[in-house]
Amino acid sequence: KARALRDDADMLASRYDYPLCWIEAPELSQWIASPRYVAGIHDARSGHLHPLKYCLGLARAAAGLGVRLHEQSAVTRIDSGRDVVTLHTDAGARLQARQLLLAGNVYLHEFAPAVAPKLAARIMPVGTYIVASAPLEPALAASLIPSRSAVCDTNFVLDYFRLTADHR
Repeated sequence: KARALRDDADMLASRYDYPLCWIEAPELSQWIASPRYVAGIHDARSGHLHPLKYCLGLARAAAGLGVRLHEQSAVTRIDSGRDVVTLHTDAGARLQARQLLLAGNVYLHEFAPAVAPKLAARIMPVGTYIVASAPLEPALAASLIPSRSAVCDTNFVLDYFRLTADHR
């Protein structure tokens, strides 16, 4: 797995001029206190974020630009016209728009056959889980991920985690 990770990092650097910091096994303890990992890469230009705060920030920014948001308006059907899309809601309302962004959570695949049949076959259900520990002592938290980096593995169903501001 370390070889494949290194190959991916080298490809990103050569093909896209996106260099990553390669971390050999002896250096890993400076990044994470775990025997589970055999090598790593650090992407200094990436980051981690709070998904809900990000979503709310995007909504605020869009609303500030004049975008109308229609929360709690379940769409039951979408009719695509040449220049306009018509959305039908569960309350019987119709809304027209020049552009439509279909966004949903892991349950979108359940509604897509009725709402967006052309997309239904291309939507794969994905499960993700978020847990948090009780707050840790700051020194213990700092010893577990000294770099305070977000961490993920390379498994098909990957694990990812980070420390929170309150040391969880």
